[in-house]
Amino acid sequence: MTHTIRKLFAAALLGSTCLLPTAPAFADNAPATAAPAVRTMTARQLHDHLAKGSGWVRIKTETGTINGTAWIVDKGRKWMITNAHVVDGRDAVQVIFPEWKDGKLVREESAYAAVAGVKATVIDRDESRDLALLLLESLPETGHGLKVADAEPEEGDSVRTIGGFTLGGEGLVWGAVRGEVRTVGPVQGWKGGAKVRKVSTDAPINGGNSGGPLVSDAGEVVGVNASYQTNARNVSHHISTDELKGFLKVAGPLAEPTTAEQFLLRGTRRLAAARNEAAIRDFSAAIKKDDNLAASYHLRGKAFLYSGDAGTALDDLNTALKLDAGNYDVHVSRGKAHLALKKGDEAQADFAAAIRIDPSQALAYNERGVAHFRGGKFEAAVVDFTRAIEKGNPIALYHANRAEANANLGRHGASAEDWAKASDLAPKNVHYAVSCGWACVGAGRFDAALHAFRYAAKLDPSPRNTVLVAIGLRLCGDYKSALKTVDESLAKYGDGGQSDELFTAYYNRGIIRSALKNHKPALDDLTKAIELTDAKNLYAFVERAKANKVAGNDDAADADFAAAKKLGWKSAQPESAPVAVSADAFVGTWKSTFDTKMGKVTQVLTFKDDGTWIGTATTVADGHTDVLKDVGTYKLGDGELTLVGTITRTVTRKIVARDTRTMEVELKEIEATVTFTKAK
Repeated sequence: MTHTIRKLFAAALLGSTCLLPTAPAFADNAPATAAPAVRTMTARQLHDHLAKGSGWVRIKTETGTINGTAWIVDKGRKWMITNAHVVDGRDAVQVIFPEWKDGKLVREESAYAAVAGVKATVIDRDESRDLALLLLESLPETGHGLKVADAEPEEGDSVRTIGGFTLGGEGLVWGAVRGEVRTVGPVQGWKGGAKVRKVSTDAPINGGNSGGPLVSDAGEVVGVNASYQTNARNVSHHISTDELKGFLKVAGPLAEPTTAEQFLLRGTRRLAAARNEAAIRDFSAAIKKDDNLAASYHLRGKAFLYSGDAGTALDDLNTALKLDAGNYDVHVSRGKAHLALKKGDEAQADFAAAIRIDPSQALAYNERGVAHFRGGKFEAAVVDFTRAIEKGNPIALYHANRAEANANLGRHGASAEDWAKASDLAPKNVHYAVSCGWACVGAGRFDAALHAFRYAAKLDPSPRNTVLVAIGLRLCGDYKSALKTVDESLAKYGDGGQSDELFTAYYNRGIIRSALKNHKPALDDLTKAIELTDAKNLYAFVERAKANKVAGNDDAADADFAAAKKLGWKSAQPESAPVAVSADAFVGTWKSTFDTKMGKVTQVLTFKDDGTWIGTATTVADGHTDVLKDVGTYKLGDGELTLVGTITRTVTRKIVARDTRTMEVELKEIEATVTFTKAK
C-alpha cells in the first residue's frame, strides 16, 4: 500500500472510536475533556494540539536540573506518560504545563521559573520499554488527552513532537520538532533489556524531549520519544504504541489497586525498580487486606533488607516461612538477612535448607559461597561459587565472586580467568575489567593486564583508569609510552582528584622516570606521593630510596630505607655486587617471608635438576591461614627466572643473586623486591 493510499484510507477511518481492547480506555473516554476528533491538521494546529496535551517534567537536583516531557494519556484519570529514565529512582516529580497569554503560547523559559508545578506520583515504570505512568494531583482545564493510534506508523509517515527543551531554543520552551519515519521494528530495550518495538525517525529530538508524544498528521500518538544518537545525524528513537498498549495493560490496574493481589503486584514491580519505600507501603497494604499471603511478608522483608534494615526484614521473613515453610526463595532471603546481621551459622543453615529444597538452582550456592567468603573460608567459597556457575545460566556475578575468592588464595591466574569471563558477560562493567587487569598483574601476565586496563579506560576514560593503562605499559617495559600516558592523566586531574588516585599517578610516574634515569623529576614525584599519604606508605619510601641510591644520594637513601622499615618493610638488604648463579647452584629449596596487602606470605620453592619445581604459598591474614600448592617447570636465564605452573601459569621474574644462597626477586604485583634464602 503506497503512502498516499494509506493516508486516504486512514482519513476515511478517523471518525471511528479508538479504544484499546486489552487496556482501560483513555483519551476519548471522556468526551467533555478529550481532544477534538480531526482528520488532518496544519502544522500550527498540530503544535497547539501537542502543547495542550503535554507537560514539562522538571526535576531539580543538587547538581542541576533534569528536564523531560510527559503527555496526557487519560485526562479523566489524571494519567500522563513519560520515560522511565526521566523519573529514574523517584516516587514523585513535578510537572509544569504550558500557559497562554492573550491567546498565545508563552514560550520564554524565564516565565516558568517561579512555577512550582503539579505533583505527579510515579505509579509504575517499565525499564525495558523505558515507559512510566504518572498520576497527577490535577490537570489544567485547557489540557486534553492525546489519542493513541490504532496501529504503528510506517516508513515515510510524517510525524511531529514537542519538548520542554528543544535544540536551538536558546531560552525558549515548547519547541516544535517534525520529521519522517525511517524504520519500525524490534531493537534492544533500555539498560540492555529485552527487545522492544521502536520507531526511528529523522526528527532531531534531544534530552528535553524525552517522554514526549510523537504524533501523526492527524494528531494521534504513534510513539513515545526515548533517545537519540549523538554519533549519527538526525536519528531518533521512539517507543512504539504497541509497547505502550502492553505497558498500560499492566500498569493501568495498578493506578488504583483495591485487592491484596493488586497491591502485591504493584509492590513487586516497585521493588524491581528499587523503589523500596513505595514497595513497602504496597506490601503493607496487601498484608492489611490478607495477612495469609506469604509472598507479601517475603517481599516486604526483601524491601527492608535492601533498605539496610535487616532486623525488621528478619521478622517478616520468619513470618513468611511460618506460612510457607518449604519456600526456596524465602530461605535464601532469610539467609541474606542473617548474613547482614553477622549471624554466619544461621545464614549457612538457611542456604543449606534452600539447597535441600531445590539443589538444581544456583542462587543458594552462590549466597552460601558469599557466607564462606565473609568467614574467611575461601576454599569452601570457591567450591560453592563453582557449583553456582555449573548450575545456572552464565552470570557475571558468580564468576566475579569466584575470582575474589581465588585472589585471596593467591591463585591470580584462576582469578584473572574468572574476571575475564565476568567482563565478557557484563561488557560495560568497568569494575570487572579493572579487576581482571590487577589479577593479570598478580599472575605476571602483563600484556593481558595492559589489554584489560585499556578496555576499562575505553569504557570510562577517567584519569583514574588512564593511570592504570600507564601502569600496564610500565609493567610491559614501555616506559616512554607509560610516561606520556600518566602525564595525560595528571593533566586531566588538574587541581582536583582524590588523594589516593593522585598518589597512584605520582608514585607510578616516579618509578617510570627512575627507569628512564630522570632522577630529579623521579624524586620529586615520589616525594609528592609520600606527602599525599602523610608519609605512611612504605613502598613510596622504598622506591624513593632506590631512586636516591641510583642518583648517588646515599644518606637520603638510607633515611628512606629506615623510614620504610619503621612502617614494616622487611626486604631492605645491604647492597652488594650481584653474582652469577649456576644452574647447579640454583637447584634446591628457597624460602621467603614478606608482607602484602592480603597478609603475611611465606613462599617455599624447590627447584629440581630435571627442570621441574614444586612450591607452596602460605598466607596468614586476620587469623586465617590459606595454603596454595603448585607444580611445574622452570627456566633460568640471564637475570630472569621463568616459572610455568599448573595454577599460576607462566610467570617471569627478574632476579638478582647477592651470593650463592641469597636471591632478590622482583614481585611487580606488590610493587616490591623480596629476598629468598636457600635452605641449608
